[in-house]
Amino acid sequence: MSAGGGADSGGMDPEETDVTPGEEEAIASAPPVSDSDTYSTGQAAKLLGRDPSQVRQWVRSGKLNAVSTDPYRLSQESVHRLRDQLRRRDTGGGAQPSNSGASADGHPDVEGIVRAVVNEILPRAIEAHTAASDKVESLYQEQLAFERDRAQRAEATAAEAKAEADRRLAEQQQEHQAELERARAEREAEVERLRAEAEAAREEPAPRRGLFGRNRGRAE
Repeated sequence: MSAGGGADSGGMDPEETDVTPGEEEAIASAPPVSDSDTYSTGQAAKLLGRDPSQVRQWVRSGKLNAVSTDPYRLSQESVHRLRDQLRRRDTGGGAQPSNSGASADGHPDVEGIVRAVVNEILPRAIEAHTAASDKVESLYQEQLAFERDRAQRAEATAAEAKAEADRRLAEQQQEHQAELERARAEREAEVERLRAEAEAAREEPAPRRGLFGRNRGRAE
């Protein structure tokens, strides 16, 4: 490589110039692409959330496609594909693949994150809502049973109070009737006594007194 080439490569990551035979074979088999369709090792590492050495290992294993080594460039399509696979694995398969036109500036895939959060939170929210609904229904049934029991107790108390009032009224009526009977008996007895006295007075003879009898007594 020329001196100019050495100056150009001096500013790059040392790992990018260390190409193994496996990487050379992968690069040779890759279709030619433009720089706008590729990432550097650092850009790919940032998008994938890994260090550059891990990126190079994926190139050697065939998970990533390297299209050149001067400078070292990786296929955007392979990087995006691997990133989506990693996201699906990290989120348990909930996240969906992002658009292949994502930028290489390291910004997060907002749409993918939103999908992952919704897929994770929505079932929990539905479960919590169902549990809350069941709890509300249970509380409603308990309150309904309590109100029904209280109404039954109130009805029983009212029935007992009415029975007691009826009993007392009957006792009072009996006492009043007895008083009336005694008063009637006393009146009848008084009327009978007065009638008997009147009859006795009519049957008793009146005493006789003559005019001469009074004078005779005075002369004696």
